Amino acid sequence: MDAPGHAWYGDRIYNGFDASTTATTKEFDEPLENCDGEQVSETRGLRRADISPVADHGIVGRGVLLDVGRALGGENDRLKPKACVSKEDLQRTAYQQDVTLGKRDVPLIRTGSAARARDDDPKYEWKPLEEPGICYSEELVNWVHEMEFPVVGGDTLSVEKNVQVIDGEQYLVPLHGAFHRNLGVPFAEVLWLEELAESCASDGVYDFLFAGAPLNIERATGAPINPVAVKASKDGGSG
Repeated sequence: MDAPGHAWYGDRIYNGFDASTTATTKEFDEPLENCDGEQVSETRGLRRADISPVADHGIVGRGVLLDVGRALGGENDRLKPKACVSKEDLQRTAYQQDVTLGKRDVPLIRTGSAARARDDDPKYEWKPLEEPGICYSEELVNWVHEMEFPVVGGDTLSVEKNVQVIDGEQYLVPLHGAFHRNLGVPFAEVLWLEELAESCASDGVYDFLFAGAPLNIERATGAPINPVAVKASKDGGSG
């Protein structure tokens, strides 16, 4: 999960803090050994808007799977590489699934890209910069703001399409800046949603209890998260 200060533009990060706070030095009383066996006496990281506040509180709420891979995809219920997912695509997917998104829900977007990376799809090679994902538009950003989503999750490295062209200019992950800096909405990336998607498709129940908290790593721009979805089924069971 990304921290609110994970991405920004200009000289300000989330909540108006100066961008210089992303490189604040911390000194250790005693040197620590890093992964290469070297002694480290100081490190730098986010003094503001790091992952710690998110980790302290966690995120618990109504999750909604938006299985765009099934609703809009083709072979193997997966979107093709480089596919762009719009606000209208997300809403159309919810409509096809007969589920309504509400304020402060946790939308999880399944494209099928994680499964492609794992099983080495023979037709479409997995390439990190060619993953499908949501694409920038003012309408999408305003909608996420109005819906007050606390986090947006997905089964790709960035949730959004990595390389996008906006008004003729090429950008790398532009929604990271728009969501993180402007809205304080982090991304939960590289989620494994396959079993959840199979369950939802089998019984038509696409909403569930979502609970998860990233590791509390001081000054980190992000941290691993292992969320849990507790879902009822139409026959009264849960899983």
